[in-house]
Amino acid sequence: MKQINDPVFRDLVYDESNKAWTKKINLGIWFGDDYLLDLVVKCGKEEEIVDFQREAFLSYLADLQNIKREFRETLLSYFKNHYEMFNRSWALPEKLKIDVVDSKATLGFFNPKQLFLDRKGNYGWLSNFISEQYLITVVLSDGKPRIFKGWDYLKTNPTDDAIFSKLTFDKEGYMTLPVTIPFCGNGVGDIMFQCAENEEINEAQRNAYQRYRENINEYVQNVPQVLLTYHKENYENSRWYSSEDNLMPDKVNETSLCNALVIKALYFDREGNFGWLAEITGKEHAVSIILSEDTIKVQNGWVLNSKRHGHIIDEVFGVLFLDHNKWVKYEQSDIDGCNSWYEIKVEPHHKDGITPQQRQNYLDYKKNEAKYRDMIPDLLLDYYQSDYEVIEEMRECKRELEGDEEDDEDPTYYDLDHITKERVMDLIYFRYMIYKEDGKRYGWVVDTDWNTSYTDIATGLSFMFSEEGIDMASDEDLWAF
Repeated sequence: MKQINDPVFRDLVYDESNKAWTKKINLGIWFGDDYLLDLVVKCGKEEEIVDFQREAFLSYLADLQNIKREFRETLLSYFKNHYEMFNRSWALPEKLKIDVVDSKATLGFFNPKQLFLDRKGNYGWLSNFISEQYLITVVLSDGKPRIFKGWDYLKTNPTDDAIFSKLTFDKEGYMTLPVTIPFCGNGVGDIMFQCAENEEINEAQRNAYQRYRENINEYVQNVPQVLLTYHKENYENSRWYSSEDNLMPDKVNETSLCNALVIKALYFDREGNFGWLAEITGKEHAVSIILSEDTIKVQNGWVLNSKRHGHIIDEVFGVLFLDHNKWVKYEQSDIDGCNSWYEIKVEPHHKDGITPQQRQNYLDYKKNEAKYRDMIPDLLLDYYQSDYEVIEEMRECKRELEGDEEDDEDPTYYDLDHITKERVMDLIYFRYMIYKEDGKRYGWVVDTDWNTSYTDIATGLSFMFSEEGIDMASDEDLWAF
């Protein structure tokens, strides 16, 4: 067994399985002199302790009183933010009930096992909390204590310098690296910085990342309420992919909504704007959780989309972002009667960019939107009644391909004898508005409940506008979009 006597750590024993030097130490704060945990100094294959690990340990010892004061409140806040999960998973004693719990009570259920110091300057505790089965990492090296679920923090969260040095360019316009995103279960997503190949991360992005790290606890605490408000206000717009019973407006709460949320990326644009790009119950409902503004905002779609390399300010359309060779923006529309947010796409002319005719089409549509909203249900009802047999075949095909069972609701609700123009509108979802390059065609692309998949445009529909009024397109006609 290999041993050393380090000038700072003193007697240490090498643990081959952990690639670390170890010893038992007293926690030194509030657990008493007889409470010991493992000091683990990571060393890798080199088996040498480096100076900044010694400096990190001395900083830890010097800052114990501040750690004690700040950590108690951090732990209490973490418990309250995850209370519903803890209460559902374990039989909590009375002193841990949400209306009486305090920092002393939560500290009594904190059971640290290890003080770690890695080779990047991170240090903190690995601990059990509430139960032996629930593991947390308490990072102490970032100025303020931060808590992450699990003991995998060191595998997925290098320090700032390590993040910036390990980013790789993916030829889609951003530098990226997988990291843990500490929200609602700590999923692993991509950290993404907008840039060109061989371009360095700029100062605005570095400062934004530092700001993100400093305020992460605030984001984790406040996002659920903002997200809940967004979901309730936009539920009608989201009904296609939020049909789970516990996400309905009268039943949804912060916990059920956060459990349905998957954060795919932490994104930073060149100007230092940043936020989480996420999905709610599936890729069809993408949202941006914007963290860089004075107040947290949730917007429909990936507004901070990593594939948007530039923007323009058009005299009519306003601010547009370039996305897959189209200029796009998000704006509210009352086309569905709910004043929801939708994506607007403008296909630029190969020579002239956005044309005067496209601008005029946009103005004409805005002027006549209320009229179109009244016309669409009648048009859709005529289409549904005339093509009902084909639609039913498509529904059956969808059920076979996707394994869907028959709905529990009345099977005759949408049949020919009972369908109305109000009911038929329940069967479509407005996806986006597009203004075509030729300036002659513009309209809404919609999804239907008989689509075989979200991307199967051959069974989707569109409402195209012109001087003559509205036409419906489907199948081959829709490919023009």
